[in-house]
Amino acid sequence: MPPPPRRSPAALMDELVEEVFLRFPPEDPKHLLRAALVCKSWCRIVSDPGFRRRFRQLHRTAPMLGFLYNLNEFSIFAPTCSFRPSGAARRNGSVIDARHGRVLLLLHIGSWDFREECPLNNPFVVWDPITNDRTELPLLPWMFSYHYSSEVGAWSEKASLPHPGCGINLLPSALVSNALYFLGWTWKAILEYDLGTGKMSVIRVPPSDSFMRIMLITTEHAGLGLAAVVNSKLCLWSREVTSDSENDAGWVESRVIELKTLFPAEVLSAPLFVAGFAEGVDIVFVRTRRELFTIDLKSVRVTKTKHWEQPRHVRDEKWVA
Repeated sequence: MPPPPRRSPAALMDELVEEVFLRFPPEDPKHLLRAALVCKSWCRIVSDPGFRRRFRQLHRTAPMLGFLYNLNEFSIFAPTCSFRPSGAARRNGSVIDARHGRVLLLLHIGSWDFREECPLNNPFVVWDPITNDRTELPLLPWMFSYHYSSEVGAWSEKASLPHPGCGINLLPSALVSNALYFLGWTWKAILEYDLGTGKMSVIRVPPSDSFMRIMLITTEHAGLGLAAVVNSKLCLWSREVTSDSENDAGWVESRVIELKTLFPAEVLSAPLFVAGFAEGVDIVFVRTRRELFTIDLKSVRVTKTKHWEQPRHVRDEKWVA
C-alpha cells in the first residue's frame, strides 16, 4: 500500500494557525478581525465557513457583545467588549425587543391615540445592527394584537384578547417553543400568543405584593420563567406543567439569589429592580435609578456596566441585550 500523500509545510502551518484562531475569546471579536487583516491566507482561514462552524461548535453559547437602552425617543448601544457595530451608537426610535440578531424599534413620529378605531401612526422598524439595514413595517391598522409576517410583508388578522382591556406592554418578550409571551399592561398577567394557531391566552403571574417590576426570562430548560427583586433577593420562577395539558401549568420558585452578599449596602439602600434579560447567555440586568448591573446566573458574578446622571425628563425603561 502506497504511503498517504504528504501535506506541504504551508498546509500544516494553516492548520496550526486555525487551531490558534479557534481559541480566540468569542466575547472579543476584534482579535479575529485583526488576524484577518494580516495577510490573505489568514483572511481565508477566518472567512472559511468550516472555520466559523468549528468556532461556534467549540464555544457553543454566543457571548453578549452589548445592550441597548432608551433615552427619551432614542436608543443607544452600550458595548460590553470591543465590538462596535457601525451606526449603532445612537438610533432614532425606542428599542422594544431583540432576537435572532435583529432589533425592533418604535419610531416616535406622531402622537398616540388609544381609541381602538384609530390606526397606530408610529411605525415599527426592524434593524440589523451588523449591516445597519432598516426595514420599516407597515403601520398597524388598529391597536394592538397583530402578527407581522416578513414572508408576505403584511400584518395578520387581529387576534382576539381573552379579556377586554388586557393589552400588551411594549417590553421585551420571551420565545418558548412555538409561542411568544408578553407582559400585560397591569403587570399581573402574561399574554401567550401561539404562532401556529394565532390564538392568545392569559397566564397569571405568581401572587405577590412585593413586585416593583418583573421580567420575562427563559429558563435553563428552555421554558418560560420570571425574574423579580423581592426584599433584596433576586427571585426566579419557572412555569412547570404538571400533566399533559398546558392549562395545568403552574409557577414554581426555582431559585433565590441573596443580593446582600453581592452588592454593597449603599447600592441596596436604593430601590433595586430587574431591568432586562440576555436570552441565551442567562444574564439578568438589575438597576437602581443611576446604576446598572449584570448578574450572571451561572457564575453568580456581578458586573457594574453603567453609571449615569439621569435628568428628570429622561425615561430609560427598556434594556435589551
